[in-house]
Amino acid sequence: MATLIIDAGETVPDMPGSRFGGLPLVPDGFDWPVCHTCKNLLQFVGQLDLPQWPDDVRLMAIFMCNSAPGTCETWSPITGANQALVFTGGLRPTAAPILLDAENELVRPATAVRLVSVEPAAGEDEDDEYWLSQMAWKARHQEEAPRVLGQFGGRPSWLQAPETPHCPSCYRPMTFAAQLEEHGANFGTGEAFAFHCIACHTGSFLWQC
Repeated sequence: MATLIIDAGETVPDMPGSRFGGLPLVPDGFDWPVCHTCKNLLQFVGQLDLPQWPDDVRLMAIFMCNSAPGTCETWSPITGANQALVFTGGLRPTAAPILLDAENELVRPATAVRLVSVEPAAGEDEDDEYWLSQMAWKARHQEEAPRVLGQFGGRPSWLQAPETPHCPSCYRPMTFAAQLEEHGANFGTGEAFAFHCIACHTGSFLWQC
């Protein structure tokens, strides 16, 4: 069974919990992250609230460079062209920095999500539970199926070879958190993968196409 992330329509930009776009909820002292390659501010992709995290962990906020698509290696978890920040403690909405270049959109309209557990459909590739669960969801709702935006937990449905990142603090393989479909952010028409280390409160992000 896969836990699908389902599009629940537009919402307010500072809605608590998981969503795409809007404004990130952040702790005191937060500085908007910067791309290590081009030095421009990163675009806020969305935030994830996963139930398996410890009580003191609130959200993972995902940011990715949008200033020069294709040049800053946003697909890699180690280049600094994206960041997955794990926040603890009290969080508050933050305002987006003012940009001189209006084309580099740092925030997008907020999209709410809901989680739905779906039994996978029968298929030849029994190991790809995410894909088979999407097929079951679409078959259940036919043409009126709300859009699937990804999955929480489970196993990643890699588009290329597996690329499970290692924690930058303890160097152990990180735990899969979520898989995200392209929804406003540029994943090269592919899909993104978020990971975290529960012990070290670190996150990692990459995409494949």
